[in-house]
Amino acid sequence: MEHENTTQSESSKSSSHIKSMIHSRTHIDAGDLVIIYMARDNMTTVTVTPGQEIHNKFGRYYHNDLIGQKFGTKVS
Repeated sequence: MEHENTTQSESSKSSSHIKSMIHSRTHIDAGDLVIIYMARDNMTTVTVTPGQEIHNKFGRYYHNDLIGQKFGTKVS
């Protein structure tokens, strides 16, 4: 019985995580997973975290500057 409850609990957590990834929001919030597209063959994913920054050959980008931007916005 304990094993069944644990499995159901883990399944519920997994379902809620998947649902949170599918949304209709238009703007980036803290905690969102975003794709940083630097070039045709150079992309990376980042979890937006206030106070953090991204460094690459194109410069330094602050996560705080991403928060509130529309998904798909070009940041320079």
